[in-house]
Amino acid sequence: MAINGYLIYNITQKNQTIFKSQIKAYVDAFRLEHVKLKLIDNLHALSVIKKEKKVDFVLFWDKDIALVYQLLNLNIKVFNNVDALRLCDDKAYSYAQFNQYKIPTPKTIVLPLTFFEDLSKYFIEIKKLIKLNNIHYPLIVKERRNSLGLGVYLIHSDIELKKVLESKWQRELLIQEYINNEYGKDYRVYLVNHRPKAVVSRTNKKDFRSNVELGGVMKIIKKPDEALLRIAMRSSLALKLDFGAVDIVRDKNNKYLVLEVNSNARTATIDRISKKSLTREVAKYILNNL
Repeated sequence: MAINGYLIYNITQKNQTIFKSQIKAYVDAFRLEHVKLKLIDNLHALSVIKKEKKVDFVLFWDKDIALVYQLLNLNIKVFNNVDALRLCDDKAYSYAQFNQYKIPTPKTIVLPLTFFEDLSKYFIEIKKLIKLNNIHYPLIVKERRNSLGLGVYLIHSDIELKKVLESKWQRELLIQEYINNEYGKDYRVYLVNHRPKAVVSRTNKKDFRSNVELGGVMKIIKKPDEALLRIAMRSSLALKLDFGAVDIVRDKNNKYLVLEVNSNARTATIDRISKKSLTREVAKYILNNL
């Protein structure tokens, strides 16, 4: 009997080139495994899938965790698994897992939810907390739920910090030590089943954020440092990934620190610059774990 699989994507990404290319890469990869991957957006997914007699799996290319739980109620297998999606989606959840598993990160403060008041009203208390954690300017403020380098702010002063707290508090924020040893550079390790499959450096000479979407240049590292691979594997295990990517920086003492883990890392980029298909490896992993 033919395997019936869906890829669910966010409806807002329907016409965005970077997401369309990744979706096509998955369709092509599953075709090579003799599976026709059906595409559906997150707005219509539940109503469409409920009409199916049997769905073998969903490749969830979104972060709509509530929808994942509804799919699980239908006894549908979802990749990435719901724990990985939930832990990676919120950087505060990720940070808690890093702490639990003693994975080194930049110094981090998760700011509290304030519901109806902007955080700048508690600026003095927040400043004390920053001092207590030995964090200095420049520092990073991050929106807890965002990607592609968006919602990350390099802050140089009290004035800049207060402005971000006033304007972005509803996005839920954390404050992080800025690691400036290698400006605009990080290391990304792609893993499948916690095993490193590709390692790249990402460098942006014009921005402190290394993201390719913001001008960063990606380069394959053919012989990565064993310490880099170990911390990536530990991070993948801590966040319970089926597959994904770990973003890591190196401090002035050459110590690796984990920034975040991405459960929806775009494998199509690696496929273009390497001699192997990471996308197909993900497809094979899913099919082997049904």
